[in-house]
Parts: sequence; structure tokens; C-alpha cells
Amino acid sequence: MTGAELVVKKLIDEGITDVFGVPGGVVLPLLYALEDCEGISPRLGYNEQASGFAAIGYAQASGRPGAAYATRGPGIMNMLTAMAEAYYESAPVVFLTAHANASKKSERRTDYDQETDIISVAASFTKYAAAVEKSSDLGPALDKAIKLAKDGRKGPALLDIAHKVLVNAAELECDLQDEIALSDKNDEGLPEKSAGDKEDEAAARFKELLLKSKRPVFLIGDGVRQAGAVQVMRRISAKCGIPAVSSRGAQDILTGSELYFGYIGSHGVRYANCILDSADCVIALGNRLSFPLESESYGHFFENRELLHIDIDPAELTRFGKGRSFCMDVKSFLEKLSEEEYEYPVRKEWLSECKRYKEAYRMVDMPVVVKDIIGLLEDCGDCRALVCDVGNTEFWVARAYEYLRPAAPMYVSKSFGTLGSGVGKAIGAYYALRKPVVLISGDQGLQFGVNELMHIGKHKLPIRVVIVNNGASGMIRDSERRKHKADVHTTDDTGYGTPDFESLAAAYGLSYICVEEGKALEGRTGLAGCGGNPILLELKVDRDEELTPYLPRGNKLSGQYPHYNNQIIE
Repeated sequence: MTGAELVVKKLIDEGITDVFGVPGGVVLPLLYALEDCEGISPRLGYNEQASGFAAIGYAQASGRPGAAYATRGPGIMNMLTAMAEAYYESAPVVFLTAHANASKKSERRTDYDQETDIISVAASFTKYAAAVEKSSDLGPALDKAIKLAKDGRKGPALLDIAHKVLVNAAELECDLQDEIALSDKNDEGLPEKSAGDKEDEAAARFKELLLKSKRPVFLIGDGVRQAGAVQVMRRISAKCGIPAVSSRGAQDILTGSELYFGYIGSHGVRYANCILDSADCVIALGNRLSFPLESESYGHFFENRELLHIDIDPAELTRFGKGRSFCMDVKSFLEKLSEEEYEYPVRKEWLSECKRYKEAYRMVDMPVVVKDIIGLLEDCGDCRALVCDVGNTEFWVARAYEYLRPAAPMYVSKSFGTLGSGVGKAIGAYYALRKPVVLISGDQGLQFGVNELMHIGKHKLPIRVVIVNNGASGMIRDSERRKHKADVHTTDDTGYGTPDFESLAAAYGLSYICVEEGKALEGRTGLAGCGGNPILLELKVDRDEELTPYLPRGNKLSGQYPHYNNQIIE
């Protein structure tokens, strides 16, 4: 067995079925090993960055680690943005590259063409990054990379493997060495409590808070999904009978529950913001609570509210002090609550108030573009995943998703906000699920990843690509107009432009549909009847459509603009 074959074996052992990348000279042994093995396939991308995004989409949709490869120098450098995206999104992805000559520090600017110290470059946004120079180190390095990608708060790992290690015989008798473990000390230097003790203490604190609070609320984040705790979260929500809100990136976790009241934030659902603003106790689960502490709107939010914060990442628990935060696996905490026989207080008045907020504000903040997206999503009921690119489009899609609450989960770049990541992620999600996928992108975001339409068209993947085309860089234009009053490089007459998307679809072998603004709800758009064929649908939108609601600086969470004073609940 060669080193390349050992890499492939380790990936297969993790249940990985598809690996994404672009070939290059030093990494060819890995490509050939992937081609020769049953149960796993290399998937050719047309840009290394998009291949990295595909590995992220695969990991998110499958629940297994993703894998991507690139050649040395410019190849792996092109993949760095995807690595950072995986880090910010807590996506378990193993990134693989190779080198012919190890890059060493010297007085010379470069010693070898295309060789870079990629490990130093990637170290700040990977959980593990290592160069492998000896065959005896390959097995342990692979085990460590895969373990760290999956454990705790998930994230990317990078291995830069010497070409000779890939082609030489592998040493099979290798054990995981130098294993990274959680510290056995807390910040006072005392022995850390056992997991069971922490769960007991957190559960007791949870019950204490629910006994004395009158308006408690769950605030859930994507960490619930990362922990594999979606089903137990649903059970606990129903058992406790208290309302739940979420971050925007976690809005699909409790989407079918009557106790779920939408996502919060500066551009959040108005009734969700009102409910959180009215709560006297917040149970934050897998949510980083990344409110800017210096913010005039968010900075003092928790000063007069009870808080219980559960998260696996100790670095995220430093904001609000001891006694309010517990570092533990969200799933273990919820399972502890699920096992115990305990009758939680019924709060009919609080639930009724939450429902009144929703009834009052359910149909506001629904511009025509949101209603059109609702119509498009209704036409795609057979799709098993919704991928959204960033920009104004993602907020319109999020609002449509909250109104419609489809069964398909939604994936979007939550923290890093990577424009153009959608096409690659949609491809990865398809290979994870082997079911139809919907991608909704803005006209600008699609152009960042347009090369990957070649993969969709060539392999006839059942991906419905929806372009929300307002002919502008809308989010930046909104910011320009609020802050500087002038458009620069955001509209056709100031330097920005869009292609003829019908011709683009034809060039890549996709069927094309055009829908004018306000027409998606009038009848079937054609998305439902496309079967397993790829399709590109262009939804034309007025470029002056602004993104609302938003939270003006200094306003409390319920004070979003535009104001609806006539609907304030008594």
C-alpha cells in the first residue's frame, strides 16, 4: 500500500464517498488512488476554491467529514478562502495538498518554484495543520487531522504531504500520537469537574432559572446541529413548553415547531426580536452570543436578564462570566434534561404574548421579492437541501424560509460571509444526499463561482440554480447610500454589470427560465417540472429594492426600522 492509498483508505473508513479538487503534478498519486478505489470518487472542480466549498457543503449535508485536495503553490493558495470558511462555519473538512521540496527558511526569497510555507499561512484558521515528510508520520498525521476535524467544535485540518510519501510504501503499523486533548485544568488551576458533574450542575441551574423566570426563551445556534442534537432539541423544546428563537443560520432546526418564533438579529424577524427583547431569561444553546459588547443596541442586553449559556468551545464562554456559562456538549446537556422526570411550569400568558407578536408582524417586512422566493420554494418541494449565497439575497431567502418553513435544511455562509460560496456548496450537498438541491444566489455571488456551472451542466446534476438579479451589488449599495449617499461600483452606470444569464445557461448546458418580479406566485414557474435536469432560473428584481428591516444604531432589539407603531402589542 502506498501513502496515497493509505490516505484514501482513511477517508473511506470515515464514510467519505466524494473528494473534491483540481489535479496538479505533485498530487496526482492521490488522484490515481482515488480513481482506483471502490466506494469513493474524485470530483473535478474548475477552481480550487469552489472545490473547497463543495467539501464544506458535503460535510454540512452529510454529517460526515468532507475532503478536498489541491496541488502545491497557487493550487492550495486558491483553497485558503474555503479553509477559512470551514473554520468559521465549524465544518469538519480535511484539506490535502502535496509538495516536492519542503519550503525552508533561508535568506533567499524562494528556493523552489511554487513551493510555499502553506502550514504557517493556514495555521490561524485550521484546527490542525502539518507537513508530512516521512512515511512513518503519515498514518498518525491522518488520524490526528481527522480526529481534530470531528471532535469538539468541528473545523478544518490541513496536511501538506511530501510527494515521495504519497508514492512510497506506507507504514501501516501506526498509532495516534501526541493526541490533542482538552485541558484537565480550569482557569483557576483546579481539577476540572467530570462531564457528569458539569451536566448535573448545568441541569440544576436550568431548573432553578425556569422556576423563577416568567418569560424564558431558548436561543439556539448552529452548535445544536453541529452536536447532532436536533432531535433531542425538539423533544426538550416540547417538554419545556417555552418559546424558542434562533440565530439566522439555525432557523431550520426547529422549523416545524409551534414553539419556534423565528431568527433574531439586526435584520432578524421582527416578532423574534420582540420576543427576545421581552424575555427575562435566556437559555442559549450552541449559540456563540456574538453580540458586540460595545454595541449601543446589544452591549447591555444581558445585564438585567438571567442567562444560561451552553457551548462546546470554551473561548466562546468568556463574555458573561462564571455561573452563567458551561463548557460542555450541547447534546449531552439536552439528553440529561430528557432523561429526568420533571414537570416544567406552564406559562400560558407568555406563550400567548409570543403568539400575538407573531400574528401582528407575520406579514410585515414582506417585499415583492420575498413573496416571489416563497413561490419558487413552493415549486421545489422535492428538493432536499437549500443552499443560499450571501448578500441581500440571503436575507430575503431567510424571510421567505421563515414564512414557508419548508422541510429542507438551509445552508449559508453565516460568519465568514463568503460571497460566491453557494455554487460549490450546492454541488457538495448534492453528492452527500444524491437528491435535488436548490441554490439561490444573487447576480454578483453567482459570478464569483460561475465556473462550477460547468460541473453541474456536464454531469446533469439536479440542482435548480435561482439567480435573484437586481442588476446591482445590492447590500453594498444600501450601505453606500446610508453612509456616503453615492453609488460606487454597485450599479451598471457606476461600473458594476451582469451578463446575459440566458446565454450563460446555454453555454453551460442548463435549461433557462426567466421570471419577472411579482410573477412567481401567479402560477407554476417550471422548476417543479424540470425533473432531474439542471436548470437556471433568473428572477428579475427592481434594483432599488432595499433590505428591510434593519436595526438603527442605539435602538433596542425590538426597535427595527421601519417602525410599525400601529401594531405594537398592548
